[in-house]
Amino acid sequence: MPNLLLRILSALVLLPPVLALIVWAPALAFAGVAVLLAGLSGYEFGSITLPVLLRSGRWLIAVLAAACCAAASAGPFLDGGASPLLPAILLLAPSSLLFYMFHPTEQRQSIQAAAFTVAGALYAGGLWAFVSLIRSADAAEGWRWLLLLLAAAVLTDTCAYAAGRLLGRRKLAPRISPKKTWAGAVGGALAAVGSVTLVRATLLPDLSWKEVAALGPLLGVFLQLGDLSESFLKRGFAVKDSGNLIPGHGGLLDRVDALLLGAPVVYLFLLWR
Repeated sequence: MPNLLLRILSALVLLPPVLALIVWAPALAFAGVAVLLAGLSGYEFGSITLPVLLRSGRWLIAVLAAACCAAASAGPFLDGGASPLLPAILLLAPSSLLFYMFHPTEQRQSIQAAAFTVAGALYAGGLWAFVSLIRSADAAEGWRWLLLLLAAAVLTDTCAYAAGRLLGRRKLAPRISPKKTWAGAVGGALAAVGSVTLVRATLLPDLSWKEVAALGPLLGVFLQLGDLSESFLKRGFAVKDSGNLIPGHGGLLDRVDALLLGAPVVYLFLLWR
């Protein structure tokens, strides 16, 4: 089956349950799913960064990423109190060092693996926590903001690809992602503004045009930076995909890398508006 057709079929299968989860799942249930996805993303991060002899560390990254996401997501469900899981974040570095300290590999390799374990737990756990916090930030409107983020991520990726193929000449970051162009980046940014405008017209009518003008370009930049960040990571370790969970798309991180970096933008925008 051609890869493009496989990508389309996978998207069509996944989209209905994703939309149902965003729109109808209780905030606590959504947070639980975010914790699970944070763990899976942490596992994939380890698959990219850890050497073969230390691949067992993927499970440690998964556990720590899930713990970070749970700790950061728990606040809205505790009447504003501090999460009892927050101390888990303080154990990231020491637990990582202890895990690799007695592993029979070269010492420098073990130290690097410990550093990547902490980085992966914060990257996967922290960013998925922002997704969860958007959903729980406003019981009535949180799902609408998540749909805005999802629409912006999908349209930005699609339009950046199309504009790059049709108009792209000058490379954007050839050392990181040789196929990305400045024309694609501009097309993606315009698509982000268009998606925010579309969601304003359908789901968020109280969003002012000034807010659209601020949020749209910010999302256009950070969504594409999220994509480039994972490309930078994979190219640095000569890895094509973070996994093979989603047929035609690769791993979970390959599909949500842009969305994850857009999530803090939407959440902070919600706090400041």
